[in-house]
Amino acid sequence: MNLDSQEVSPTNKLIVALTGYADGGGVVTYSVSYLSKWLCMKTMRTLSAEGFVDYALNRPKTVIAEGVVKKISPLLYSFKTSNKGDTLLLTGPEPNVKWRTFIKMTLKFAKKLSCKLLCTLGGFIDNVSEPKVSYVVADESLKDLVQDLNPITYEGPSSIYTLLLRRAKRYGINAVSLWVHIPYVVHTLLPQLGGVDYWSGYLLLRALGSLMKLDLDLGEADELHKKFKKKLEVYRYALSQGSLSDLLSGPSKYIF
Repeated sequence: MNLDSQEVSPTNKLIVALTGYADGGGVVTYSVSYLSKWLCMKTMRTLSAEGFVDYALNRPKTVIAEGVVKKISPLLYSFKTSNKGDTLLLTGPEPNVKWRTFIKMTLKFAKKLSCKLLCTLGGFIDNVSEPKVSYVVADESLKDLVQDLNPITYEGPSSIYTLLLRRAKRYGINAVSLWVHIPYVVHTLLPQLGGVDYWSGYLLLRALGSLMKLDLDLGEADELHKKFKKKLEVYRYALSQGSLSDLLSGPSKYIF
């Protein structure tokens, strides 16, 4: 699909939430679901992921019933808009190839919609005792937007978000990347805790809402995160008694 050929209404905020390395603790998938629900977001455009993803790494979903193929769903990128029309959400898998093409397409579309602020969402596993939200910005002038958060210091392999931040400046778009640090112990216990880190997800949504001034009701997210923390305390107690110590090894690394 040629996004440039589509007639669109102006917006001023773009949230980029890509799954893959950035989806530590399931926080990106959770955030997309929460934003879609509470901002009453509707899909305005979709784009085939063909040519951007390696299907050996990102498999299409299928439904097979009693040996018969009932459905196979190709991977898509979706552009969703809020009920007020002021916020755009881009979702889908992090591209495996053609990063520059994908970024150019995204930023040209964002500029066409008059987007002034772009924010990416991510989560990574870290050796911390409690989750916290940190930021990356394209240049020093944008630090005022995130002065209540922690800056990230990092050197190593990059995610697509970092290149997106650098390129956004060329299009006159202020870009910020929000990352929530997932405690390694929480990551290890996620299968027992339900598979989603609602604590980290809540903190990420709260930081996003503050940064982008979203009219977002976080009541449900707060309730889920409190229930998650109570359940986590039970498992932490079991760990302190040594009954779950065999689950732990060394901290893993996620890529920025």
